[in-house]
Amino acid sequence: MQPPIYGAAKRLPHNMRKGGARLTPQEFKLAVGHRLLDKNMTQADLIRAVREKTGMFLDTSYLHKIYSGKKHSAKILAAIREILDLPEE
Repeated sequence: MQPPIYGAAKRLPHNMRKGGARLTPQEFKLAVGHRLLDKNMTQADLIRAVREKTGMFLDTSYLHKIYSGKKHSAKILAAIREILDLPEE
């Protein structure tokens, strides 16, 4: 089974790779991981920053569900992109 694609039917914000293909949840997870390393941040730092920015609940379990494509929160995804300086669409 193919993983869901961010930005498809649910109109979620998404990154674009070279060639216009959208990132899968697994690719998004890798991009976040690389960016956390670049910024010398931990996942806990990211969760804390997203909570402060959005006022929404986020923990490691919820973040894992976002990474696996089981949960979709446009507001949280946008906050992660902004905090980590990941490109939007």
